[in-house]
Amino acid sequence: MRKAPNPLQVALLASLACFGAQAWGMSFERQDRCLDGITPRCQPMILATGQIDKDSPKQFRSFAQNFPRGTWVAVSSPGGNLVGGMQLGLAIRELGFNTTIGNSDYSPPDCLSACAYAFAGGVSRKLTPGSRYGLHQFRGSDQAINAEDTQKISTTLAKYLDAMGVDRRLLDYAQMTTSDKVTVLTLTQAQLLKVDTAGQTSYARWKV
Repeated sequence: MRKAPNPLQVALLASLACFGAQAWGMSFERQDRCLDGITPRCQPMILATGQIDKDSPKQFRSFAQNFPRGTWVAVSSPGGNLVGGMQLGLAIRELGFNTTIGNSDYSPPDCLSACAYAFAGGVSRKLTPGSRYGLHQFRGSDQAINAEDTQKISTTLAKYLDAMGVDRRLLDYAQMTTSDKVTVLTLTQAQLLKVDTAGQTSYARWKV
């Protein structure tokens, strides 16, 4: 049974933003792309580039509504709003889409900070050679986060990862990395933590 995140926790998260350089807001476009290990190798995908903000999930749903289940979403983002990243991941999962990391002429093959949680929404998830999937500590957009709120946010993130079928030990990498740095996972680490499912379908229970 699908459950929405706790409203109180969502309200708390809405005031937060994961660290990331100021960048353009996330945009979406249809592109024909090729990805080794999927069938067919070349197919229409959604390219999602730019910084995630609170409006990105709604804009994504509107853009993607006519795409079939099983569509691949190639994300390229420096991060952005934490709750926006989680809600984008939920939208990707509800639509039955898969995730990989893409790039464009103006956006590198990076999925960092809040993007890492959006990426987790893919039913199947696949990192591409040369791409970077990275995390670090969350932080308040304009004020410090006290210990109690930090615990609530960490619990919400852990439940979200459970729902997406990702090992919650992923949070250890984020929590041990200060917000001015990024820990980039190796492919082996990503596969052990079920961030990369090697294109295999991930059936996870919805617990958030």
